[in-house]
Amino acid sequence: MGSPPVVSVSATSSIFNDKEKYPNIMRIVSDDSELAKAITDLVNKYKWSTVMCLYGQGKKKCTELFIS
Repeated sequence: MGSPPVVSVSATSSIFNDKEKYPNIMRIVSDDSELAKAITDLVNKYKWSTVMCLYGQGKKKCTELFIS
């Protein structure tokens, strides 16, 4: 019998994009690279030179989105 499916509401790491390694994981959130791209697109569209990122305790820091 195979592994049961796993539905995640918080697994944002791009490591889970590897369907050969993680065939049973389904996410209902996009990975961090998609969020970083969306933020970058907003900054570029509005030609902002300064941006503040707010994050909750225990959550990934905003700057980590662009480093990973």
